Amino acid sequence: MKLLFVCNLFHPEELGGSRYPLEVCTRLARRGHEVTIVSSRVSPVPSDHLESVRRVTYPVIRWHPVTTHVSNIWSARRCVAGLLQTEPWDVILLSSYDVAVGTLFVPEARRTPTVFIYHSRFYHPRIHAQGRERGDLVRWPFIRHSLQTYMRHLERWTFRRVERIVAVSRFSQREINAVDPGSPSRSVVIPTGVDTERFVPAADRAAAKAALGLDPARPLIIGVGRLTPVKRLDRWLHVVAHLPTTLTWQGVLLGSGPEEPALRRQAQQLGIASRVAFAGYVPGAAVHRWMQAADLSLCTSQFENQSLAMLEALACGTPVVGPPVGGIPDTLTAVDQGLVAAEDNIEALAACTQRVLEQPPPATQALRERCRQMAVSAYDWEPIVGQLEHLLEEVVDEAAAVAPTH
Repeated sequence: MKLLFVCNLFHPEELGGSRYPLEVCTRLARRGHEVTIVSSRVSPVPSDHLESVRRVTYPVIRWHPVTTHVSNIWSARRCVAGLLQTEPWDVILLSSYDVAVGTLFVPEARRTPTVFIYHSRFYHPRIHAQGRERGDLVRWPFIRHSLQTYMRHLERWTFRRVERIVAVSRFSQREINAVDPGSPSRSVVIPTGVDTERFVPAADRAAAKAALGLDPARPLIIGVGRLTPVKRLDRWLHVVAHLPTTLTWQGVLLGSGPEEPALRRQAQQLGIASRVAFAGYVPGAAVHRWMQAADLSLCTSQFENQSLAMLEALACGTPVVGPPVGGIPDTLTAVDQGLVAAEDNIEALAACTQRVLEQPPPATQALRERCRQMAVSAYDWEPIVGQLEHLLEEVVDEAAAVAPTH
């Protein structure tokens, strides 16, 4: 098949879901498909990452979220229109709402089967709530309601104009159905995957800590993600500060972002600055070393649909503790119900973290083995890309069956 994957951002070196386009496109290319990625011209991507995948970029204006959104729609439309006018395509995959709108306004795109990859709501209600707390524009009721109306309309408009919607988790599918009750017949769950050949348990966890300059004898708790408000790493600091001193834990936050200065100040105020390190930006090729060394990965996000960073930790045999929000319970209860905090608050997360870290060694080893087994059996990238490949072939066959004959 000749496949066009359109996304607004393409940062394969970043943590988490930013690697989704890279993993999907390169693996489809290895299976013999001709794959082109269309994305904004924001950062260069080393050619050795793309293997046999072609990349086409378009300009975007990133002065403000509004200019970014509008320029993504306009530029993606022009870029995709040029490609569709000069080359035939079997399927178009769309990975964000702005590029979906831009693409679906191209007449040739409406004659080509399209599949929307659903990662999350356009602008999640939890982010709206957080925006009101921070005092940004959405604190004004008129602006907030206008934005919500626009985004709900755009979500439904997109869902109703594509042949299939791929939900990356069961929770995602429930969100899709809530937005557009008529979509269940066209939505299918194909989860985000994990590279289970790179993300493997460490042969010696203590040695893995030592190799990173950490104390091999102390439990290591990590937090993974960009240091932005939605990841709520301020809660991560509060949770570890609530742990008893008898645990002698050490913590590391992996990622960079605008919240780092505030988080460093908060660590000082909580009296844990000497126990928490900020590793900064960690390339995708090095993340597994931290996950192999960790005794536990603590997720305190505002919400997660399907966290790739969480799956990567599980594949390394590292337990993950998280709040009972979004798609987190669906992922973690498949390993152990005890990994999900009883409530979405600091005290419950701290109690859950303490319980996991204080397990006796045999129980800890059994838990690590279950983490690895679940990641391999349910989330390995190869069978997941196989599911996506089968869906795309099905969409192509359906389009051919209804195409007019001459």
